[in-house]
Amino acid sequence: MRILDNCISRALYKIFGESDNESVLHMRHCLGLPSLMNMIERCKFMDRLLDDRSFTVMCNVCNVFGF
Repeated sequence: MRILDNCISRALYKIFGESDNESVLHMRHCLGLPSLMNMIERCKFMDRLLDDRSFTVMCNVCNVFGF
C-alpha cells in the first residue's frame, strides 16, 4: 500500500511540480485523494456499520419518514 500511495504522490509531484511533502498532501486533500490506508480503514468501518443490524433498521426508519 505504501508503494501505491507513493506512486500517487510522485505523480502529483510530476504533474504540479511540487517538491514539498506538505504541498503534495494538501493537493491530495483538495483533489479527494486520501492515503490508501485511510480509504481502506473507511471501507472497513462502512462494512462493519452496514453489517450492524441496528444501523440498517435505523436507515429503514429514516427512509420511511423521508429523512
